[in-house]
Amino acid sequence: MLIKKSFILQLLACCLLVCTAGCGLNENPSSKVSARSGIIDLNGWNFSEKGPVRLSGEWEFYWDRFILPGNFNNSGNAGYASLPGVWTHPTPGNVPLPGTGYATYRLKILLASPPHGLALRFYTVSTAFRMFANGKEIASAGRIGKNEHDSIPSYRPQIVHLPDNTTCVELVLMVSNFHYRTGGPWRDILLGSERILQRERQVTMAGVMFLVGALLIMGVYHLVLYIFRRREIQYIYFSIICFLIAVRALSSGEYVMMFLFPELNFEVLIKFEYLSFYLALPAFAVFIRALFADEFSGIAIKIIVAVSGVFSLTVLAMPARLYTIGVFVYYAYANAAGMYLVFVLFLAAKRKRPGAAVFLMGVVVMLAAMINDNLYSSFIVKTGNFVGIGMLFFIFMQAVALSMRLTGAFSMVEYLSAQLQGLNIDLERQVEERTGELQRAYNTIKELSVRDTLTGSFNRRYLEEELPNELLRVKRYKRSISVILCDIDHFKNINDTYGHLAGDRCLVEFVHNLTLLLRDGIDWVGRYGGEEFLVVLPETVPAEAMKVAERIRQKTEELSVMSEGVTITFTVSCGVVGFSELEVPVEIDMKELFSVVDRFLYQAKLQGRNRIVSGDFLYE
Repeated sequence: MLIKKSFILQLLACCLLVCTAGCGLNENPSSKVSARSGIIDLNGWNFSEKGPVRLSGEWEFYWDRFILPGNFNNSGNAGYASLPGVWTHPTPGNVPLPGTGYATYRLKILLASPPHGLALRFYTVSTAFRMFANGKEIASAGRIGKNEHDSIPSYRPQIVHLPDNTTCVELVLMVSNFHYRTGGPWRDILLGSERILQRERQVTMAGVMFLVGALLIMGVYHLVLYIFRRREIQYIYFSIICFLIAVRALSSGEYVMMFLFPELNFEVLIKFEYLSFYLALPAFAVFIRALFADEFSGIAIKIIVAVSGVFSLTVLAMPARLYTIGVFVYYAYANAAGMYLVFVLFLAAKRKRPGAAVFLMGVVVMLAAMINDNLYSSFIVKTGNFVGIGMLFFIFMQAVALSMRLTGAFSMVEYLSAQLQGLNIDLERQVEERTGELQRAYNTIKELSVRDTLTGSFNRRYLEEELPNELLRVKRYKRSISVILCDIDHFKNINDTYGHLAGDRCLVEFVHNLTLLLRDGIDWVGRYGGEEFLVVLPETVPAEAMKVAERIRQKTEELSVMSEGVTITFTVSCGVVGFSELEVPVEIDMKELFSVVDRFLYQAKLQGRNRIVSGDFLYE
C-alpha cells in the first residue's frame, strides 16, 4: 500500500523544523565586518538590530610566546593570524607552524558606546586557553602551558560577560595545544547581546537534547523489538546506530557531554567523539546488508568492517594528537563507503525491494550531512555539524518504511481474516475428518514401530519394553506367567541350501502357524533374534506352557513350505520357563528370565534338537 504524498511532505516539514531547532544560529551571525591588523571597528554596528557579530579576521599573533595584557610594548613586531582557524603562517616567509605549541592573540574592538549587556560566546579553542578583556581575565578552559607536562586540555563552550567601562576593548587570548593534531581558535568567537547569545545557546542545546532524546528512544525501541524478534537482526544494528549517533551529538559541536559530566577527561571526550564516528559507518553498513543482502557484496562488508575496526583500534591505543592525524583519510574512505551504500540502495530500489526507495532517500540526506561535517571539521565550510540531523531524518525514513511494512501486514491480516471466516463454515467437519485420519495414521505408525517388518510379530524393542511390565504385574498381583523361547533348527542350512528368500518364507509361515496356537489378545510373540522367537503366556503355569510348546513343536514338524517348486520342512527346539502364582521369585527380572530360558533352549539343541526342555524334564 502506498503512503500518501501529503504525509511524506508533512514528515519532511517536521525534519526541516528539527534542523532549524538543532542548528540554532549555527552559528551564522553577520560577517559583514572583520578585523584588520588586529583591530575591528564596530562603531556602526547595532547589536539590537543586526544581532551578534563574528570577531573574525586578522588578530595580532605572537607565536611561541605568552604575553599578558600590558606587556605588549616590549613584545616586538606582531604577525597576524586569521581567526577562526588553526595555527597559521604569520611570520615573514610563511614558515609552516607545527600542530602543537602555544601562542598569544590580541584584538582591539572599537565600539560606539560602552558594551552594556554584551558578551562573548566561545566554542572550541584547541586545546587550552585564557581570555583577558582590558586586563581582566574573563574566560578560560583547561590550563595553558609551554609543554605537554604543564598544560591540561579542555573543551568548554561558554558565554562570558564583557566589561562595560570603555568603548575600546582589548581582547588577549593565550592558547596552548600539546594534545591534539592542530591548535588554535577553530571556531568563531561571537560578540553580541548576552540575552540573545544565551537564548541562541539554549535553542541550540535544546535542539541537541531533542536530537539525543529522539535517538535514544528509537535506539531503545529497536532494541526491545530485537529482544522479542531475535531473527530480525537489523533491529539491533539500527539500535546501535542510534546510540552511536547520540554519543556523537553529545561529544561534538556544543560538547554537551562536558556540561553533563564536567570532570570528564579531555582524552576520553575525544575518544567518544571519534569512536562514535568510526563505528557508526560499519554499524550502518551491516544494517543495510541485513536488509538487502542480495545487493550487498560480502567482500565489501568485510572491507568496511575491517578498515573501520583498524581506525577504531588506533583511537583506543593512541593519544588524540596521533590518531586524529588519520581522520582525513577516514573522511575520504567514509565518503567512498557512503557512495557504495547509496549504490546498494539504488540497486535494491531498482529491483523493487520493500522499503528500499525510502531508505535511499534517508541515506542520501545522511550522506550529505556526513560530507558537510567532514568539510566543516576540515575548516573548508562554516556551516556546522549536521550528521545528527541527517541521522534523525534517516530515522524518520525508517519509520516510514516500518509503517509501510505494518500497513502491508495489516492488509494481509484483513485478507486472511476474510479467508478464515469462509473456512470456518466447514472447519469442524474438516477437523473431525483430519483428526480421524491422523489417529489412524498414528495407530499405523505406532503398530509399525513395534512390529517386525518380515514376520509381523512384535520386535525386540517392544519385547524389551513390554515384558518388564508383565513381570511387574506378576510380582505385584502374584499371578502366573510362562515364556517359550523357540529356535528353528538348522536355519542356516535352509538359507545356504535354498536361499535367503526361502528362509524368510519359512520364518513367515512359522510365525503364522505359531500365532494360530495362541490365545488372541492374551498371549503374544516377539522376535528375539534372527530365527529365535519368544512366546509370552500370561496367566499360564509351566505345565500348561509345556503343552503349548509341544503343540508348537508338533505343528512345526508337520509344516511344509513351498519355494520355487521345492518343499521345505524344518523342526523347532524350545526352552520353557514359568512360575505359578505361588512360585513367583521376588527379584526375578527380564535379563534373568532370558538367561534361564535361553539355557533351557541351549540344552534342547545339545540333546538333539526338535525337542523341549523345561527344568529337569525332557519332551520329545
